[in-house]
Amino acid sequence: MAKTVLGIPVEEFDFTTYNPSMLPPHAGKTYELATNPGVLFEDPFDVLNLKFFDPQEVHGFHLSLEHKAHNQANKDIGSAKKIIAVIGTGGTIAMVKENGELVPRLDSEQLLKTLPGPSQDRYEVVSIQLAKMIDSSVMPPDVIADIALLTSVVWAKMSENLKKHFAGFLITHGTDTMEYSSA
Repeated sequence: MAKTVLGIPVEEFDFTTYNPSMLPPHAGKTYELATNPGVLFEDPFDVLNLKFFDPQEVHGFHLSLEHKAHNQANKDIGSAKKIIAVIGTGGTIAMVKENGELVPRLDSEQLLKTLPGPSQDRYEVVSIQLAKMIDSSVMPPDVIADIALLTSVVWAKMSENLKKHFAGFLITHGTDTMEYSSA
């Protein structure tokens, strides 16, 4: 089923048949390095360069973080909570058994509900989910690059107030490619 992102029809991406040539061309700003002429690199702060996250959803994600920070700024110092930005990808942590097979089904909100009560009392959480959760064993490098771009975009747009209340990014991820992704 096709959806539209910024008015452009986008087919649901099938990670099991991934091929980098299937990705759409650069939609955002690019630049060329003198040390690597002829190769275009995506601007890591341009939301239009996202391939797997909807730029409009990223904008809403950022606004939700700012809203939480605004609410925390109006609280007494002792009762203010830190804010966590959760990026859900699927992976091992999100697996459930279906028909005898493990598949990623738990989104960020479901995972966060499993946190112990005291943790929920200490943090405000805003989450965004990869459009199609995947098993990290089939996570292509372009998804990892998209997550890095997403965190760069959000960080660059953060107000000083949000930075003051921000605890960090939490990326739900599987174990199969964690070493590769974290590198």
